[in-house]
Amino acid sequence: MKQSDDLLWLSAALDGELDIAQCAEWEARLASEPALKALWDTQQELRTAIREHVTYHEASPALRERIATLLAAQAPSPASARLVTNLPAASPASSALADPGRRRLWGLAAASLLLGAFAGAGTTWRMMRTGSQRRDEAEDAVAGHVRALLADRMVDVVSSDQHTVRPWISAHFAYGCPVPDLSGQGFELLGARRDVIGTQTVAVLAYRRRKHLISVFVHPSGNATNATGQAAVRLSEIRGFNVAEISHAGMGMQIVSDLNGRELADFAELFQRTA
Repeated sequence: MKQSDDLLWLSAALDGELDIAQCAEWEARLASEPALKALWDTQQELRTAIREHVTYHEASPALRERIATLLAAQAPSPASARLVTNLPAASPASSALADPGRRRLWGLAAASLLLGAFAGAGTTWRMMRTGSQRRDEAEDAVAGHVRALLADRMVDVVSSDQHTVRPWISAHFAYGCPVPDLSGQGFELLGARRDVIGTQTVAVLAYRRRKHLISVFVHPSGNATNATGQAAVRLSEIRGFNVAEISHAGMGMQIVSDLNGRELADFAELFQRTA
């Protein structure tokens, strides 16, 4: 395959745009082509580094004061004053803006608008980062679910008993994990396995609803609610799979399945209530 085609496949895989068949083909190529696998690993590391180390810096008090001072020293032209005040043009000598006090008020107002724009941009950037991180986590969860299906390895510990699964998770991870028994609501616990979200090894619970398999990725998350709060279920579709995202007691959870969206949302709400 041409190098340009490899790059197209690489970009599509990184963006989560491959379907199930293409994902299987891509995984097979990575396993058989060391050079391509090395390039893939490099791009994954780069994406992770950008995601984890990008920073946001707020303007320091000194910078804010400097901006306010510079703006306050600049008197607006009569034309711009007319646009703002809607008053007839006046000579600079008679204009109210020629008064130093008025000019300073103008400058401070402009500085406030500018700083407000900076603050708004910072808030927007943080929201974009949070949304991007959630999207990356959801895509990683879908990729892990697909790998488990293709390898026929949904569980490392096979058990429908929560008292068996929970100790196994505690022994393999540095955090505890809720393992609710939802068999009474039609969701059979199959066991648990290890998988990866980003660069973090996480616990995954496996459930079954009729013939549909469900993966619940559970891991500590800075985006989760506090110890008592619960976040609303966020439902999306990635590469043909439904993904329900919830958070509870400091844990983030991505739930992946080919189950229809309504039933998956019901499962997510049940899981969150009984966790």
